[in-house]
Amino acid sequence: MISNGQADDLPPPTAAERRKARQRLVLIDAALDLFEAKGFDATTVDEIAGAGDVSPRTFFRYFESKNDVVMGEITRGVAQIGDLVASRPQGEPAPIAICEAGIELLADLAASERYVRCLQQLMSSPALQVNSMAGLPMVVALRSGLLEREPERSEEEAAVLATLGAALMRRSIEYLLTTQDIVGVEDFTRQSFAVSRAVWSEA
Repeated sequence: MISNGQADDLPPPTAAERRKARQRLVLIDAALDLFEAKGFDATTVDEIAGAGDVSPRTFFRYFESKNDVVMGEITRGVAQIGDLVASRPQGEPAPIAICEAGIELLADLAASERYVRCLQQLMSSPALQVNSMAGLPMVVALRSGLLEREPERSEEEAAVLATLGAALMRRSIEYLLTTQDIVGVEDFTRQSFAVSRAVWSEA
């Protein structure tokens, strides 16, 4: 499941924290409705705030910009792949660990309509793609997960594997958004990783 950002050993959220979390989701959904109706570039923060029944000043208590509405959710989701990689069986080759962790993550992400809508905005908005660091959170998370799982691996090797893995996972996300085929994306992802390993071994 997509994490809500709260660790298991933390106390439950207060009533104020729950209200803030609910308002944040209201603003995300309002923004996504507007992005889909008008386009990302044509939508203003004032319009999002109005649709969420708050002032623009209150909007900025939750998000740094309208970009952050989309990218904040995406970052929170993809960053979890590091924990999934770290929990893969010892002795499993790193590319397979990344691939299988990625498939597990995709299944969780695809189950969240809100998250899929955010991904669709990212893929369809040149402004978001140009101004975002969309791939970086996944690269960082993969690198961290690999080093936790295999402390003996060099940081340079982990960084290369993480960068390649993130690029392949982006292809899988694009496939999922295009086809809406959560079953087929598993085969697509495994095939992409297999082809990549074959290409690198023959290069």
